[in-house]
Amino acid sequence: MVAVPHTYTTAIGSYPSTRPLKDGHVTSPRIYLDHKEVVPANRAFRPMVNQLAYDVSELALVTLMLAKACERPIVGIPVVLMQQSAYAMLLVRQDSPLHAARQLEGCTIGVRSYTQTTGTWLRGMLHDQFGVDLSALRWITFEAAHVDGFVDPPQARRAPTGRTLAGMLRDGEIDAAAGLELSEHPDLRTLFDNARDVEDDWIRRTGVRPINHTLVVKRELVLENPWIVGELYNLVVEAKRHAGGETPPDGLEPNRRALTLLARYAFEQQITPRTLTPEELFATV
Repeated sequence: MVAVPHTYTTAIGSYPSTRPLKDGHVTSPRIYLDHKEVVPANRAFRPMVNQLAYDVSELALVTLMLAKACERPIVGIPVVLMQQSAYAMLLVRQDSPLHAARQLEGCTIGVRSYTQTTGTWLRGMLHDQFGVDLSALRWITFEAAHVDGFVDPPQARRAPTGRTLAGMLRDGEIDAAAGLELSEHPDLRTLFDNARDVEDDWIRRTGVRPINHTLVVKRELVLENPWIVGELYNLVVEAKRHAGGETPPDGLEPNRRALTLLARYAFEQQITPRTLTPEELFATV
């Protein structure tokens, strides 16, 4: 008798490295992924951590950290689904007088959510690389954390209903915005004239390249079938190999330094009550 693969509802974004998974070029005899399209992918994060809406889901790293701190029953799979340049997503108006990190002190910065992974990386990097006093920054957020129950710290307040991050920046109601793609807003510019070079310098000095999204699975499914961790891991690795091109490395050890640093940033920025270890976040493959 031929074994029937387990079917798992899955929400992951469509990237070059995940398309082989979603179009059926990479499959498993033990797992069938029933893909649910959620666009953008971050709209799957809140229902995943609060209602366990999917069996398997993409998830932002800081959301995973906060979910673990709040004892949500999910398990991380040590793969990297998305990696973005942090400084390339710190934008200001073309006519802004801001060109340097320390000039942000006393300014108001907009970000989709205080717990957004890109914003967490940016705050930590600005402090470590340039000595920016984070207590001198004010934040405008547009939505709550993905994990229900989290309360933004006092230096953050919610934007008026109906406003957008890019719109408030263009109207001069905020001084900078974290998490916008310059390709989608060509009328804006990066804070640093040479944002990529500034970030490359930070990467050379720290050995850390910011990483953003990973994969999680319901804890109950891991308890039922412990082999699912390795199977999901292998599927993602094979999809990346099939897609070709340069992709971030997977596995706990290649990402340990980045995960440890981001966990420290999450604690220092009043997101998690303590610094979580990579082993607390991810299953062993």
